Amino acid sequence: MKKAFFVLFLIFLSANLFSIQKLPGLENFQKSKIKQLYKNLDQRSVVQHFAFYKLYPESEEGKLALKKAWNLLKQENVKDPLVLPTLDISLMINLVNNQNAFIPDDLDEEKLDFLESLGKNLRNRNLKGNNIWKKDDILKLENDEIDIARALFLEELGEEKESIYKIRYYEATLDLMA
Repeated sequence: MKKAFFVLFLIFLSANLFSIQKLPGLENFQKSKIKQLYKNLDQRSVVQHFAFYKLYPESEEGKLALKKAWNLLKQENVKDPLVLPTLDISLMINLVNNQNAFIPDDLDEEKLDFLESLGKNLRNRNLKGNNIWKKDDILKLENDEIDIARALFLEELGEEKESIYKIRYYEATLDLMA
């Protein structure tokens, strides 16, 4: 008798659990949680804003985070500031947070070009050394014209095609951290 009662109780319980509607106020709790998380973002962190958008793309705060990220990058001519680039946001976050020195397999030329474009407004872009890919040419520059990162990378990695690709990757990573 106890087993039959227990089985009936479980059937009754499971039938009623599936028919339970969302608790009132739960949606407002979620919205306030999202608002609080948005308020706690570092207002200078592009990666945090992109990551927030990735987590909450449908929320008002998620859309604001995406706009803020584009503003931080000073990307004035973005076609639609409410759309993420084709680049996977996880890749950008991993570039900044990853201690690994290996270039991700899914980082193709198009994605690397996009990452480089994000740093186009950084001060080092105005330096003559930022456009130079030969160590000998860098040595001919005045000290205040040298892009230190580029010079160090060229010295360490060399001038070969694969080295230049690595340098572009490392510089894009530095740009995202800036």
